Amino acid sequence: MAAEAATFLARTRTGEHIVCIGDVYGGTFELLGDNLPQVGITTHISTERDALISAPQGWLRSG
Repeated sequence: MAAEAATFLARTRTGEHIVCIGDVYGGTFELLGDNLPQVGITTHISTERDALISAPQGWLRSG
């Protein structure tokens, strides 16, 4: 979990949004849904099809 948290915190900033595609491990779900919002990073968990069809402009970007 520390590696995931470090990655998300290094790649995102307060006010940004993460789109998570697919099923995630319970600890990852807690990190995305409970911990990151405490620092202003929001998350939407979706299926791949939903994310590709309905993601607002700019959400999907390569890193």
